[in-house]
Amino acid sequence: HTFTAPVTGKYQLNVNLRVDNLSVTGAWNRVELVTSNNTYSIGMHDSAKAFNESPGEWFFAGSVTADMDSNDTAFLRWSQSGGGSTADIEQGSIFSGFLAC
Repeated sequence: HTFTAPVTGKYQLNVNLRVDNLSVTGAWNRVELVTSNNTYSIGMHDSAKAFNESPGEWFFAGSVTADMDSNDTAFLRWSQSGGGSTADIEQGSIFSGFLAC
C-alpha cells in the first residue's frame, strides 16, 4: 500500500511488522520506509548469524518524521539476500502516520 500526503508538512510514519518464517539460509532481511524525498531503514536482521532454524515470528518496528510535500508518497520495501522466499507479513502488522506539523 502507498500513502499519499494530502498537504505539505512533517508526517510521523510508524511501522510495526510481524514477519513469520524468515529464511535462515539467507544472509539478511531488511525493511525500508521509502518516501518521495528519502529512504529510511526500519530494521535489518542478520539471519545467518542469529538462527539455527526459522523463527516462528520476528518483528520490525520503527517511526520516522518525514518532510513531505503535497502528493508525495510513502511505502514499505522488503528485501533479503539469498535464502528461500518463505517470509510472510502477518495480520496485525501496522503502517500508519499522521500530519505532525
